[in-house]
Amino acid sequence: MMRQDALEKAVAELDQLSRDEYDSGLFDLLTDRHRPELERNWRLGRLLGVAVKKPFAAKSPLDPGLSRTQARRAWELLPETFDDGESQATWQFQVLATLASDVEVAELSGLYPPEEGIPITELVRAAATKMQQERGFFRCMALSAHKYLCGDPAVRANVDESVRASGVQNLPLDSKSLVGVGAASAADVISTNVPMLGVSGELLIVGFLIIIGNIGLDGFCSWVSEDVIRRDQPSAES
Repeated sequence: MMRQDALEKAVAELDQLSRDEYDSGLFDLLTDRHRPELERNWRLGRLLGVAVKKPFAAKSPLDPGLSRTQARRAWELLPETFDDGESQATWQFQVLATLASDVEVAELSGLYPPEEGIPITELVRAAATKMQQERGFFRCMALSAHKYLCGDPAVRANVDESVRASGVQNLPLDSKSLVGVGAASAADVISTNVPMLGVSGELLIVGFLIIIGNIGLDGFCSWVSEDVIRRDQPSAES
């Protein structure tokens, strides 16, 4: 099971990232009633995209008025960073490699289909270049989560039960509901069933747990199939 201190650290890191990107804490972002629920989901999803993109990008100030999610920072992808040994050793690289190697996810999200024999570095670089923006990174991750959590009835029932029991669905969310034993157990169930989360950092697992907890697994599956999956390109705007 995910350790309590790791769970608390992931929540704190996600909260700080939300402050850096939106000038708003995580729990304010989640309960902002001035925004539709789906818009709040996309804002949190973009944060997860930022978390994965960070080792391979350079940040710069951004006018929130130019961003669909009112982000305060832009992240320019630096393709040459994928050749760096330290970058390749990150969990973010492993997540991208898992996504890019999944033929179904690659085709569904518009990535370059994985070719036999292509070096993993080139595969990941091409996939990230296609994803491009932070929302594009999240879109591909959401499609992967949808594939593994929403298709198999037995998996779906197990995940739904664990999320319901975790307390994460009890709004308004607060730090206590996100760092309890139930939340750690639900995080384990989700990460066990989604390959990219099995190689990711705790922040990404917790982020998906929050999104699923916020709208329920049925809501997540519907949102991805009715909205996320219909986006023409993974390189959606910030």
